[in-house]
Amino acid sequence: MKKIIALAIAFMVCAGMTSIGTWAYFSDTQTSTGNLFAAGTLDLSPSTSGTGPTGKYTVTAGGNQANGKVIFQKLLPGESGSITWVLTNNGTLSGNLTIASIVAFTKGSGNEIKTAAGDNGSDSNGFLDEYLGVKLQRGVGTDQASATANFTYIIGSAGSYVPFSSLQAALNGAGFAMAASGGNDTIAYRFSWEIGTLFGGVNPNIIQSDGAQIDITFILNQ
Repeated sequence: MKKIIALAIAFMVCAGMTSIGTWAYFSDTQTSTGNLFAAGTLDLSPSTSGTGPTGKYTVTAGGNQANGKVIFQKLLPGESGSITWVLTNNGTLSGNLTIASIVAFTKGSGNEIKTAAGDNGSDSNGFLDEYLGVKLQRGVGTDQASATANFTYIIGSAGSYVPFSSLQAALNGAGFAMAASGGNDTIAYRFSWEIGTLFGGVNPNIIQSDGAQIDITFILNQ
């Protein structure tokens, strides 16, 4: 009797061990594929335009890596014009626009008319820096039309010009934040000038053959 019981127990244990190997388990699998890292972009796209006396100015519109400029020649008292620079951030990141500018003046060759007007040769820069009136405006928007519609004055005002010599510092301090493409990604600057607004009692012949040049660099940093 004891032997039979012992065999029965042994059989039950073996049977239990065999059934463990045939059990099934629940399972669940999740995946994470295509994990990528992509850097954003800053892409500053410029354009240049201008207005001025008929036949006395030329415009090179410029663009990416191309110099845009406006050249005014043979100007007379009473004439006026403007240069408009439009900058657009076509990238995916917002950035800060800064400006580095140099305004240089040159003294033209003297003649009896220039001398009679008061040019005694002491001003090596000529007189455009003092007697050519300028204004500077800035506007920000989602495109060129909205940016120019939002123009506000940085120097000068609707009815008032300031000396040309004020321009460099104003430009260098006129940077602004730019949104990424799709936001307020466009900034426009308009530089306006007029000969004859600042002479007062000075003979305008004093500026004959004097010149000025503006070199301007726009920099967009993240």
